[in-house]
Amino acid sequence: MSSKDNILAQLNRGGKEIYTFTEIRSIVNDLSQGTVRKVLSELSKENRLIRLKREVYLYVPEGYQENWTASNFWIGANLVQPYAVSFWSALNHWGLTEQLPKRTYIQTNKGIVNYSKNILGSEYQFIRLNSKRFFGITQIWVANHQVNITDQEKTLVDCLAFPAYCGGISEVIKGLYNFYQTNQSKNLIDYANKMGQPVLKRLGYLLEILEVSNKEELDKIKSFITNPNPVVLEPLLPAENSQWNSKWKLNVNIVKEDLLNWKTT
Repeated sequence: MSSKDNILAQLNRGGKEIYTFTEIRSIVNDLSQGTVRKVLSELSKENRLIRLKREVYLYVPEGYQENWTASNFWIGANLVQPYAVSFWSALNHWGLTEQLPKRTYIQTNKGIVNYSKNILGSEYQFIRLNSKRFFGITQIWVANHQVNITDQEKTLVDCLAFPAYCGGISEVIKGLYNFYQTNQSKNLIDYANKMGQPVLKRLGYLLEILEVSNKEELDKIKSFITNPNPVVLEPLLPAENSQWNSKWKLNVNIVKEDLLNWKTT
């Protein structure tokens, strides 16, 4: 049996989707490190292995080189550390939006510049947050693997902080509405406070026009707002002709009726 056939047989027998170089070396310890690296390079060119990052490989079974699919969440979990599936991907996973994003969104506090990566035709978007904003993470089971994901309330405040990564404020307001239909807010306001003043201002305004929150919650949000500087509601749209909301210190640049018209359709 050739070295290539030996490695493929061992990987197939291992029954895993993703292997590190160290794991591969351990299951074919009769081969030299140089031989293993040479074979892995050949298998990568043949699309039997997809290099996810340095010394981490996705194994593709024979015959599936052109159409192999794997869990995007699990692949994302192996692309950067630490990590959490987040933003639009988490919003969809938790059932807070019906919109299925074209990308898989991954947040990290690792010192990388925000970038995207294409693997097997799927796009992965990485967003760096500072360590103070990297919290609210739980785990779910995906394809027999545990994967980190932002919890529902952290997902919502992340989207309020960076609407561009979830389809805009119009998707966030739907997510907030859906959240309040099945949950009582435990951490939402405290999470928003940790994320910063723009998040608090957008959250207060959206909850008020949705009429899903109570006065106590709205008053708590307002008490946390200490910076009088204006914030635009939807950063993806021009601020011209916006309406100033003095209560929430917010430049409202989307007509209220447009934000709520989905409730009547």
